[in-house]
Amino acid sequence: MEFEELKKIWDSQNNRHIYALDETVLHKMIESKKEKANFISNTSELLLLLVNGISVVIYIFVIASSARQNIFMYVTAAWMFTCALYILINRMRRIKESKHFDRSVSGNLQQAILFATYQLNLSRAMRWNILPLALLTLLVVWDAGKPFWILAVLLTFFAFAFVISGWEHNIHKARKKGLKNLQQKLEREI
Repeated sequence: MEFEELKKIWDSQNNRHIYALDETVLHKMIESKKEKANFISNTSELLLLLVNGISVVIYIFVIASSARQNIFMYVTAAWMFTCALYILINRMRRIKESKHFDRSVSGNLQQAILFATYQLNLSRAMRWNILPLALLTLLVVWDAGKPFWILAVLLTFFAFAFVISGWEHNIHKARKKGLKNLQQKLEREI
């Protein structure tokens, strides 16, 4: 064989090998991103279900053991139960939808984007959920005749939680944007 023929064989073997290696690495990277997005969604849902469920139980216990009835406590308990139900229903939908993807690079990337979109929507809903919860909590405390400084502390706490939840929401937004950019790059390459 001549040198040029050997070089062509060498180049074709190297290109094939590098391409296969890159595809494997890409698939693992996307699989990792998908698993991370799924883990974040699962953890968020379970924590929100736990917090809302425990809060409802506490409110019901306080309502049952309190001599003075407070309508705002009933409303708050009902609101938190509704939030827990909303999270549970959306969790079941997310799990059902996630079973419809193939296990290819493209399918895993689409699933990772689904999880990221879901988490973005969940964080947005829970961020705006802070406002009615803050209002109801402040009304419960005000109706109970607590000092003004307790209202101020609670208001500060909820304002801080709203700001922090905005920061968290931006993290989820950036993660989804990164996945969408990766999807666009892969579609251009194909």
